[in-house]
Amino acid sequence: MQRTPLTENSEAVDYDWLVIGSSPISVMEALYLRARGNRVVIIEARDRIGGAWTSTDFEEFSDVDLGPHVIDRNRRTYDFLQDYIGCDMQPVSPAPYQYIGTTRHNYESTVSFLHGAAFHLAKMGRNILGALTSPLLSIAYLVARNTKAATEALRDAQRRLKSAHYSGRLAGSSLRNAVVDGFWNSLPLKFPKGGAPELIHNLKTLLDEANIPVFCNEQIDRLHLHRDEALIRLQLSKQTITSKQVLMTSGSAIPEFLDGDQAHHVPRQTWTSANRCLIIEEASPPDFSYVHCTYHPIIAMAYEATAYVQPKTTRSKHCRVILTLLRSNYKPNERTIDEIMHQLAAWGVVGQSARLVKAYSLDHTNPIKTREAMRDLECRFAPFLKTLYSINLSHGIAQNSARWASALAPWKPPP
Repeated sequence: MQRTPLTENSEAVDYDWLVIGSSPISVMEALYLRARGNRVVIIEARDRIGGAWTSTDFEEFSDVDLGPHVIDRNRRTYDFLQDYIGCDMQPVSPAPYQYIGTTRHNYESTVSFLHGAAFHLAKMGRNILGALTSPLLSIAYLVARNTKAATEALRDAQRRLKSAHYSGRLAGSSLRNAVVDGFWNSLPLKFPKGGAPELIHNLKTLLDEANIPVFCNEQIDRLHLHRDEALIRLQLSKQTITSKQVLMTSGSAIPEFLDGDQAHHVPRQTWTSANRCLIIEEASPPDFSYVHCTYHPIIAMAYEATAYVQPKTTRSKHCRVILTLLRSNYKPNERTIDEIMHQLAAWGVVGQSARLVKAYSLDHTNPIKTREAMRDLECRFAPFLKTLYSINLSHGIAQNSARWASALAPWKPPP
């Protein structure tokens, strides 16, 4: 990808929009802003674009995803990726499936949605019960003259109520999906023919066509807001950038805003994604694409990436590449890989004769901001800051596709 040349003593470069992070949602919004006549620049902390959808290279393969991916069923999303991003969207084959406990179901079936609704409702109930208990604890602490503990108990009640509200929304969504499951099943799960690398490659091509510069390997410590000049200033490793407005998504890494002389910490949570990439030799591999695992203590999902990677040696051409995402609360140990291989064999993902060539750890930590935190930042720093919630790629595209489509028409790939 073309990048703006960097020099040690270069003057500040002015832009209309500064986009923090290069997730697919961020890139699509940057293209939309550029199509409306704005000067746009993207800042990325990693050495390549893509956010959580980026890839890495190993001794045996290149273009290996950082973890398993799936694009949830949505007709608008699939049509937009096909028509405007140029992805060759193909039904996932063989059909993916889901394990709920030890029972196998079709992926996103009515049963799986009902299980999800029950799980979130139970979590909501626990949080409501905790929220009701916390004020009583606060009163007890006040009687004992422990003001600090009483205050913390009230804060815990607020956190639990917010969590209960979120769990209730998820439960409602699961129930709604269960009701319309017949519609969902009519639409097969789709994915780009070339996998996540195809999606990212096409986005790079569109960025080049739109002449949007991208600065990679840039860690942002803080953004300086100058209200008197109506601009935001960012010091990169070798250049200063000024911008009228900033776009940040749920995963944008901005620790601090400096508003004049006052520093504002950006609240965020961190989500550590523990992934294992398995290089496997197998003479007659089972037919497999993707499995989602509910309630399994170790594995959250497994994904066949063999067709999407590029082999670098003769031997690696005969190997499989399977990506697994581990449970967020699971602590990997020296037996983890053996346990993963044993479970994959039990699920029929690998055969009994499969031999593990090598296993790679692809752990990475992502900053995640809640909707509430993003709304608060947008209100505090309006009109300089715009936020875009982007946790789920499919939902994010579906919500914005109509707005993006008209703007991206000039760069629309040929059919």
